[in-house]
Amino acid sequence: GGQRGREENEARLYRNDNSVTSVLTTSDTSYDFSGYITKSGDYLFKVRAVYSSSDKGSWEESDSWYVSSEEWW
Repeated sequence: GGQRGREENEARLYRNDNSVTSVLTTSDTSYDFSGYITKSGDYLFKVRAVYSSSDKGSWEESDSWYVSSEEWW
């Protein structure tokens, strides 16, 4: 039927406009990308809701943030 159940979300992390991760699927609304942020640069992530395999929302882009290498040493 057309009833929408509990939605999932897809998220993808980017650094300097290049994708860092593949599309990650989560049923949560928050993401822990800390394990993927291993270099300095400008990061942002994109998120979209997934209602079904044929019904997905549009990608929404986060604000970008800068990560400096000092944070890793």
